[in-house]
Amino acid sequence: MTRQETMLNLSEPGAQRFRLFGREEIEAAMNRALEHQRGNERLPEALRRLAGKSIPDAWECLAVPTPLAALDLLLRDKHWTGDAAGALPGEPKALELMRLHGLDAESFGDVGRLGDSSAVRMEAARMLYLEQAGWESAGGAEAREAGAMEPLAVPSGCRLAVVRLPDCRWGAQGRAWTDGEDGWRLLGAGGPKLAFGTGPDRTEVAAIGSLSTGMPGVETAWIAAEPQMIRRLAGLQRASGTAGLLGGRIMEELLEIGSLSERIKEAAAGWDAALQHLEAALRTTMAPSVGWRRAARAGELSLLLPEGLGLAALAKAARLKGISFSGGSIQGRGRPRAVVTISCEAGSGEARLEHGVRLLGETIGEFQARS
Repeated sequence: MTRQETMLNLSEPGAQRFRLFGREEIEAAMNRALEHQRGNERLPEALRRLAGKSIPDAWECLAVPTPLAALDLLLRDKHWTGDAAGALPGEPKALELMRLHGLDAESFGDVGRLGDSSAVRMEAARMLYLEQAGWESAGGAEAREAGAMEPLAVPSGCRLAVVRLPDCRWGAQGRAWTDGEDGWRLLGAGGPKLAFGTGPDRTEVAAIGSLSTGMPGVETAWIAAEPQMIRRLAGLQRASGTAGLLGGRIMEELLEIGSLSERIKEAAAGWDAALQHLEAALRTTMAPSVGWRRAARAGELSLLLPEGLGLAALAKAARLKGISFSGGSIQGRGRPRAVVTISCEAGSGEARLEHGVRLLGETIGEFQARS
């Protein structure tokens, strides 16, 4: 057996049938993955899904036996040691796996920071291991059928992303927290997240919920999974023949907590009410030449300013007047009519919001009078 054909020793039944692929095989898989280029980003669609662009498809990474899921984690995160789970090799082995696959360990952090070359190489390796697992076998077909459920409906402006929380633990009230520095950094991004980590019974668990305070009406890190998504995971677990994906007790707890879609609807309603109030303030304070539209992100409006208005000077004058909107910024987008993005927080204080909008309207009026 050559060095590049070292078996994965994961103490799992059937793990011995998974071998490492050589560099030439990875290079060939990279070329196949790059057939689906989009623009200049050179990332295959499968990697976009892994990065959290589509949450139903992102679950595909759990549709393979545990050895493959373990390798997927190793390829994505050099800090993952797996000591808590007891099923994954430690960091030296992880770095060795990456070296054998031609991966630069220094370029690895969260998926969003990966360079194009390393990311595509990672996805190519994952694709090869999926094929080696017999994705086209009867078990693979069953997994695909189990996963062919209706996608999770997400209101416009609500974002979903996929993150993994290192050293994740579950509290008695259904909240998740982490000691990992990377975990807290990931939690800083707004919007609901999917998290999967190690549960109290040492099983790998998954949960959907808001992991930030950016969504009103949704408790921070509340485990709120769609029952259909849990059923899907259960189907994938049965199809893959491994008991390590979701523990039955954790699954039951997730089902009892409730539906994520209902919580997101409540959150979206909270944003809508806040935006309606903001729009009412704009109608009474802004000049007729200033328009606005709702931005793609929840709780934001984009102001369309008159042509020729000096955006940099306007931003400076606004700062001097103490104008600030939590989570928002004034920015130009290189168009004839500058775009200003402002944010509001549901329940953050209507008087403060009205005061800021009034000051901004006055500042814009002053600049128009000078021009």
